[in-house]
Amino acid sequence: MTFIKIILIPLAIGMLVQFLKMIPEALRGNFRFKNVLDYGGMPSGHSALVASLCTMVGIVQGIDTVEFGIVIIVSVIVIRDSVGLRRIIGRQGKMINKMNHINENVPALQERVGHSPLESLFGILVGVALSYLLNSVI
Repeated sequence: MTFIKIILIPLAIGMLVQFLKMIPEALRGNFRFKNVLDYGGMPSGHSALVASLCTMVGIVQGIDTVEFGIVIIVSVIVIRDSVGLRRIIGRQGKMINKMNHINENVPALQERVGHSPLESLFGILVGVALSYLLNSVI
């Protein structure tokens, strides 16, 4: 059961956070089910998922294990990538879209690809808190 918890709780939290991000869009009248797969937004689903994974491995395996060290390193890479590289890609997409506004034949690039540091921080906090909560309930 502990292995299942390590896998299922982070996946459930990652999906829950993605669904939560749809609420503001729905309130603005922009509800589309495909938004659940969108990148960017508050809170970071990537950060919530990897923070949950770190938390669950820490709870189940312990924080002085190789497994915990591995998930910490991978989580830092994922979060750094979403705040750094993917955020830059989104900014570039926005600029390219502005330059291409006169040519309707050019498809628009996605502008919301990465996360702000605050979005990632909130995702980490949600991931850790919900992991402890779900672990105590399940």
